[in-house]
Amino acid sequence: TPRPTYKYAHARNLTEKLALQDLGKQDLVAIVSTNCSLTKADAKVAVDAIFDSIQAAVAAGDKISIPGFGSFERSVRSARQGRNPATGESLFIPESATPAFKAGSTFKNLVKERYAKE
Repeated sequence: TPRPTYKYAHARNLTEKLALQDLGKQDLVAIVSTNCSLTKADAKVAVDAIFDSIQAAVAAGDKISIPGFGSFERSVRSARQGRNPATGESLFIPESATPAFKAGSTFKNLVKERYAKE
């Protein structure tokens, strides 16, 4: 089903305006468009640029820190011995890299406050 169009007065009131719905990229584009007085096309370019920049930096091994929000970085899992659960056979799991996000204290506190109100 298509999502209804929302008008956002302020990003801080977002959860109340959306009745705690899951947000997708198009919702973020609508928020940026409204809050920054941009067309949806320009807002989409801005949102895409932010996501692309974060992805490229983390993939290159850089850490992105956004004060009050959190940090994105690459986490490396070392090689190890594993076991196939179906057969019990031992196998080698090679080293791998994965993106990691650590929420900042302001973000954590906001989530804790909202959870306490529920």
